[in-house]
Parts: sequence; C-alpha cells; structure tokens
Amino acid sequence: MLQNYLRQHDRVLDSIRFDYQGGRYNGRGVMTWDPDRGFHIEAPVQRVGPLPHRIGFGAGGIIRENDVHSIRMRERNASGWILAPEVIMRDLLNLILQERLSIHVPRIIISTHVGTRAVDSNTWQGRVLLKLGHNPILPDRVIRQERINEQELGYSWQFSAIHFESEGGQRVLGRIVEQEYLELSYTLPRESWSHTEAWRWGEAASYALSICMGQTITVLQRELSWANKLYEDTRRQIQIQDIRPFAPLGDEPRVERSRFIELSNFLARQGVGAEVCRRIFLQMAEAARQETWQGTALLLTTVLEAALRTLEGHPFQLDDRSFNLRIAFRNFRERYFSEEWVDLFERAYQTFRRLRHRNAHPDWL
Repeated sequence: MLQNYLRQHDRVLDSIRFDYQGGRYNGRGVMTWDPDRGFHIEAPVQRVGPLPHRIGFGAGGIIRENDVHSIRMRERNASGWILAPEVIMRDLLNLILQERLSIHVPRIIISTHVGTRAVDSNTWQGRVLLKLGHNPILPDRVIRQERINEQELGYSWQFSAIHFESEGGQRVLGRIVEQEYLELSYTLPRESWSHTEAWRWGEAASYALSICMGQTITVLQRELSWANKLYEDTRRQIQIQDIRPFAPLGDEPRVERSRFIELSNFLARQGVGAEVCRRIFLQMAEAARQETWQGTALLLTTVLEAALRTLEGHPFQLDDRSFNLRIAFRNFRERYFSEEWVDLFERAYQTFRRLRHRNAHPDWL
C-alpha cells in the first residue's frame, strides 16, 4: 500500500465536470500526483451557460460555501469515477478568460469496478495508511528471522504491530513500515456495522491514534471493498503536529490495544459524543499552535464550555444566563467518569473560572 502511495504518476482524464460561477464546465485533461504536493489538474474546458454580469477577483476574505465545489472525473480505460471533494475554487482568472483549469487538489476519492471475485458477504474489508510522527510503541511484536538455507543467523523483534480479534468478528492487523507509516487492515461484521461506519473506521483509527499519542496522525490513503466495488480515498502528506503538553492521555509512549480499538469504534459510530470528542481534539491541536500561553489558555477554556454546552443541548444565546456551568461539570462527570475524578473536576472548574474571568489576561493590552 505504501509503495503505491509514494509512486508519482499521471492520469489521463476523458471527462472532467464541475460547476463554477453559476455555470457547468466540461473538458478533458491530465491529473498528476505527488505525495507531498497532492494532485494537480490541467485541462482545457468549455462552459455551458452565460457568465455572470459581474465577477470579483482578489477580494480576499473568508471561504464561503459557494467557494467550495466538487470536481467529478473519469479516467481513460478505467471503470468507475473519480471525485475531488470540497475543492476551494475562487479567483480562477484563467478559467474565466481562457477556459483553462489549472488547480491543485489535496484529495480524491476513486470508485472502481473490480469485477466478480470471491468476497465475504458477511464482512466489510478495509485498509488504511497513516502517517506517524515520532515512532510509537505498539502493543504487539514483529519478529524477523535471518537464515541461509537451514542455517539460522539470528533474529530481532520490535513492538511495532497491532493485532486484535473479537468474538463478534472484528479483526484489525497492522504494522509500522519505514518507521513513519502505519499500514492497517480491518474486517468488520456487516450485521453490526453499516457501510458508512465501515468506510469511516479508517479515519476514526487516525483520530484514536492521535488521541493516544498526542499528535495529529493523518490518513494518507484508505480503501474499502464492497461487493464488486473498491472505494479509495487518497490525500497528500501534511506535517505532523505534536500537541504535548496537551496530549489527552498524557505522555504514555505505548499505545494500549484495547484503548485504541474501543476509541476507534466509538469515533466510527459518529454519535454526538464522538463528534464532540473529535472536535475537542482538533481545537486542542489549534490551542497548541498558539504563540502565547495566554492565547492557549483562553482557547482551551472556550473549547471546554462549547463541549459542555453541546452535550447539555444548551447553545449560546444572547442575554440567556440560564446555563449553569457547575451543573454541566457535574453531569459530565457523572455520565462519563467515576467518583475518583471528583477532586480533579473541581480543580478544572476553578481553573476554568479564573481563566474566563474578564480580568484574567490584563497583559494582552
């Protein structure tokens, strides 16, 4: 899986279709791939429909919903389709004046017909390739033996793999390759996992490992086999961020098998709690990027209140003072934690009150 990902290549596209500035564009072109830069599409295109009377360029500002589009493509001599989702398309002057598309996209999804083959109809089968930061210690050993014919020269071992099988039919097998990548394959029973949850499991595993290790583990490629189709999601490499000292589970270097599997399953189910957990981690990573400790502290307290309000079903409303933070803290602890956490929750509550006080950061001005 890794060697295929790292190999640079070109794709000839017989069909390219997307919408921009109120019109539909169609064309043919070439898409190149580089793991560090992502995909690049070059194509002459034609517009269907008149241009707007006024088009603004170089205005800047935030990315709006109508700036985000999807590009649908079909490769020559290949079955299925290619989708570049959530592509930011703004200020494309060459597209308007020359009808030429030249754009970088960080991610594509490919659906391929693989023909008739022996497939276990009772399970979903997937694979995922993850980019790691510092080399983690996984729970299972990889043993390597060296021999010439029948003469054994020696062997070595390293905690760089994970193996899990449940009574319900879930199976996970993975190992670290070239010190900075993790290849995982997984099998999920269809009776207890939907197609969407099985597709989401690979990305959930990246978040679970991120939380366990305190760094932003990223998905490079994931696959899921379904009947006679193969779905493949490929993304460019991005820099790994270490979020310590805000690692949710501390600086434990070894990844616990049960914790990783249970957290991956929890996030893949995509309940309200799972989405809150994922967003908390992303905001903690954002807090770790702040240049000042004051900015980090204020952002973390804001994230805490937002999480509690979400779980309590009490969104912010102007002049609404009915939200009781202490009660929200208590409900959260009683729902997810044992009595051993009472003192730590009280400490967190008092720290939160100090940091959110309007005079907590006078050195900002």
